[in-house]
Order: sequence, then structure tokens, then C-alpha cells
Amino acid sequence: AAVDSMLAYNVHPHFLSTCLLGIVSQRLVRSLCPHCKVSYDLSGAPRTFEDVKRWLEPGEGELIYSAPGCAHCYREGYTDRTGVFEVLRVTNEIRRFILDRNSAKDIRMKAVEQGMLDLRRSALLKVAKGVTSTEEVVRMISTEHLMPEGE
Repeated sequence: AAVDSMLAYNVHPHFLSTCLLGIVSQRLVRSLCPHCKVSYDLSGAPRTFEDVKRWLEPGEGELIYSAPGCAHCYREGYTDRTGVFEVLRVTNEIRRFILDRNSAKDIRMKAVEQGMLDLRRSALLKVAKGVTSTEEVVRMISTEHLMPEGE
């Protein structure tokens, strides 16, 4: 959508496509408190992290975490914050898509095809690694970004 925004400001597609190196989108989510973090077995739902399995280390994605709260986190269950990022690297193909005024959806699909880790998968990784909870992801990232492609 950043490309559409720039084009709406009457930036010429040629200049945009030749000058743009990348686009970063980020959301901050709270990190689970390491002192009261508890794990839950996901053996009953083994495909939960299927979309991000290739980025997980062995043993990751087999548990899901939450934190009930303790004195260390002031009964919040969370301490710090961590970023969930989507980085679109502008390749020659993406440049052509911009120049041809393809839709944001088409540009996004091409970027994902080329290996871009979108916000949804980035957030799933944070949950699978036990950094944050699913509740926090749903609270901080709009549902339009959490839906799998094509839905």
C-alpha cells in the first residue's frame, strides 16, 4: 500500500520504481514475561505453525506460550516490546510491477513469491518461538494482515 500512497501523491511511477530500495512495515507487540511464562503442548494441533516451519529451529513451534502475570511484570504477563516486521525488497520484477502500476495486492503477492516474510508470518514466528502470545498478536495487528493470502 506504500506504493499506492506514493502514486496518490503524484510521484511518477518511473521515478518511484527506480529510486525505491525497499519498504518496511512494523508493529510492536509486548514480549511475554520470562519469569511467569508457561507453555502449552500443541501436539493436538501439529499444523499450527506450518506456514513458518522452514524458519523454525528444531523443537520450536511445538508449544504455545502465555504468561499469567507475576510480581516481576506487575501482573501484566508482559515485559518488553519486540518488533514484527515486513520488509519488501524492491527487486527488478517489483520495479516493473510499480512501473506498470500493478495493484498493491499483485505487488505483495510477487514479493511473497520472492521470499518476503509478511506481517502474518513474522507474527507467527514470534508466537512459535515463545516471544509473544497469540492474544497480543491479534490485539496489535489488524485482521487484514493476519488472514492467509487468498482469503
